[in-house]
Amino acid sequence: MDMINRVLRLKEFEDNPPVLVDVGASGAPPEEWRKIAFASIYVGFDADLRELDSTSKETDRFSRSYILNNIVSDRKGAHKFYYTKSPHCSSTLLPLSESLQDWSFNHLFEVVQTGETDAITLIDVLRDLSLDYVDWFKCDSQGTDLRLLQSLGDLALRKVIVAELEPGIMDAYAGEDKIHRVMSFMEGYPFWMSDLKIKGPKRVRNVTLEAHFGRLERKLIPYSLRGSAFWGEMSYINAFRDKEILSKRNLLLGWVFSSLKGQHGFSMELAQTGFAFFSDPIFQELLKNSILSIRKNHWKVPFLLALRILQRALT
Repeated sequence: MDMINRVLRLKEFEDNPPVLVDVGASGAPPEEWRKIAFASIYVGFDADLRELDSTSKETDRFSRSYILNNIVSDRKGAHKFYYTKSPHCSSTLLPLSESLQDWSFNHLFEVVQTGETDAITLIDVLRDLSLDYVDWFKCDSQGTDLRLLQSLGDLALRKVIVAELEPGIMDAYAGEDKIHRVMSFMEGYPFWMSDLKIKGPKRVRNVTLEAHFGRLERKLIPYSLRGSAFWGEMSYINAFRDKEILSKRNLLLGWVFSSLKGQHGFSMELAQTGFAFFSDPIFQELLKNSILSIRKNHWKVPFLLALRILQRALT
């Protein structure tokens, strides 16, 4: 049996299964969650229904799943919701059409409908589901990721094992949570950044492209023009410094999540910490598994070195 499967079938997870929160659930849950879905509770939120069908199909694999078609906010009360041409750009924040004109994907943010309804909060939803913790928090709320993470409260946030957010770098929404605010806030918490992928569209106005390129040539622009830094995909992993998180259950789950992230060095450290605290042989097995995972990657080294040499030769 795969070691992750074995861990999640331990008694520590019978009454406290992994809880995975997905704010901005259009599309499908993260690929990494597939391996742990059988033992996990999925809680998804998206106020835009247009692409929730594929999400619903994917969530059948979870032990329990809840998908809420509601506006989720850090505060209760009436909220406006801006439905955009692309459902992935819809938000409780108004898209900044003037700023977005400079970018090739500005048409995706075109507001096609505005609605207003009462918002729900993460804390209220979790309480209604009889859940008092979140293990993996993934948020792509189009501008409000930080405030939603903060809405969990200090104690619950300190016990989150993985937090993933997609804050903006350039101006897309009025009053959005920018990446520099997220990084500043997270410095005050016991997390370390495991991933930061900078993504973005082409810095060119569509009217400029239309004036100088034909329809067929414009279809090639995504491949022939360099992208820009517009937003970041960030992953934080709990460093397990606070004593409140150092339970056997959390250390086991920390090992699972770190392994899914490919952070086998940190997985080794968690396994060693777990054995030091609880003297359970399972942690020794997890340590050996992490070491084996690292050794399996050794064969890639010669190819990576050869690729680096080739790249230098071509530049």
